[in-house]
Amino acid sequence: MKIHKIINIFSGSLLLVIINLASIGFCNDAQNVRAAYERYIKSYAEFKDAAARGLDEQRLRICTSRYLKDLEAYRKLISGGLKPENSYEDVKSPAQPEDYSGAQVAEPENRLDIQSIISQLRSAETPAQKDSAIARLEEALASAEGAEAGEARLALGEAYMARKEYAKAAAVFDILIKSQVASGAGIQKKASALKKKCELNDAYSKAYAAMIHAENKYDGIAWTNPFAKLAAKLACAKASAEYNFARARLAASSLFETASGGSDNDGPVINSGCAPLITGAFFQFSGGHNDEKDYPVEYWKKEIAAMKKIGMDTAIIQFNQSDGTDLSPATERFLTAADALEMDVFVGTMLDESTMWYVGAKFNPLWLEKESKTVAEYTSRLVKKFKGHKSFVGVYIPYEDNTLSLPGALGDFYAAIVKAAKTEKPELLSMISPFTCIRPGRAKSLPGEVLKKYYKTMLSRAKIDICAWQDGVGGTTDQLKKIDEDLGAIASACNEIGITAWANAEVFHRTTPLNEEFGAEGTDFQTMKAQIDSEYKYVSKIICFDFNHYFSPNIESESAKKLYNDYLWYYQNRQRAK
Repeated sequence: MKIHKIINIFSGSLLLVIINLASIGFCNDAQNVRAAYERYIKSYAEFKDAAARGLDEQRLRICTSRYLKDLEAYRKLISGGLKPENSYEDVKSPAQPEDYSGAQVAEPENRLDIQSIISQLRSAETPAQKDSAIARLEEALASAEGAEAGEARLALGEAYMARKEYAKAAAVFDILIKSQVASGAGIQKKASALKKKCELNDAYSKAYAAMIHAENKYDGIAWTNPFAKLAAKLACAKASAEYNFARARLAASSLFETASGGSDNDGPVINSGCAPLITGAFFQFSGGHNDEKDYPVEYWKKEIAAMKKIGMDTAIIQFNQSDGTDLSPATERFLTAADALEMDVFVGTMLDESTMWYVGAKFNPLWLEKESKTVAEYTSRLVKKFKGHKSFVGVYIPYEDNTLSLPGALGDFYAAIVKAAKTEKPELLSMISPFTCIRPGRAKSLPGEVLKKYYKTMLSRAKIDICAWQDGVGGTTDQLKKIDEDLGAIASACNEIGITAWANAEVFHRTTPLNEEFGAEGTDFQTMKAQIDSEYKYVSKIICFDFNHYFSPNIESESAKKLYNDYLWYYQNRQRAK
């Protein structure tokens, strides 16, 4: 009796163990079925997405193959008699496109991982995130095959370009180009274009580095070694020529914009912009327009009224003293007229160009320091003289920078003058108006990224409030093509350091060749409109140079009168259209 009881107990226990083991197996089977089902649904969704996006045939075959493979695995699991929970087998398999139902394409196991990594790489926001995604993509690429390897290499090459590792990027694109099996014609074509862009960028970067090295070497040689200094200067000229050639090749290519994000400049940084209108103008008193008999207060009221009629609210007097000639009586009369008509006025300080400013003086830090003291002292007296005029809102420093100087020393030169003005009247604004043509009348300037770096350095030291870029179009209309690059770079630099960017449109055109004495007349409205349309999106205000010689309806100049009347029509029609 006891033996039978023991056997019954043992048998019951054994049955429980068997049932438990079976249930564990059943649970595992159910989990496997669920996982297979989820893989099948996911691959089907990817197949539908690929078909909807119209991917190339090879990629679509891969998606189809994976979908069929996952569907077959799911069917095998449920065909063994196990009824999965949630009625998985009730899910109908989607109809197969006839073109792909028999496709047998080898499918790499890490496809989804690579796609996920590429997505993470392209959405990364920080350098650390990008570096991590690049490292993961490099690792995954080692086992990638077929079209997926091509897509991974394309993404990796673009990432290298974004990090300016052009040699590495070119090597990746070279593999892509040669591996026809690993990429479709579209990917190969893009890889070829990007490889060419890499080569141009690499040459450009090396030429720029060589130019900077040559300039630093030149700066490091004392003038007590004239022959070494001359040899270094020639080396600078050669390096600069090679740099300009590399830059020209890069700019001429049709590949400048790529998915990697572009160049250092990355396209100009555009301000909120202003209306496409000229709302201020320079006045020149030198060479006439300064005697009281012909140009009394009433004359300047007439000029200011003409300005206000076309929406102008700001006047800039170019300078108050030049090479010893005192123009302050004319400035006084103009300010009196401006007070009466509520026009804001910037008064130019002194200007001494007898020291060969453009060809040597501004390269000499000692001279700049000495001259800044002279101009600062004069500016203090100037502000004291005119600060009672309510129209007097700012000072203009007429020493023009053409980006061929020492940015730090020149910035300090401006800063000393600004300090002198604000010491006498703290609320005064300060302005300069640089140009970027290396030589007036020639549409040649430094590259955008060099301009941006130069102006960030110079302006951050200068402590001015407004930088009004001269567009140089008066010297040559070829300069219209340079506005986006030059003004874009300067506006970007101003934005980053908190300085207001204006544009100074030249509303004249030369009537004499560059090698002869300067002669000019008012420009035509079509040219002016092209200037405005190119410049307004970068700046908060457009001014012009100048009103009383090239734009005024009150002088004996048919070109000036015509320009004024054409612009008046444009302005009035714009106002009516609002």
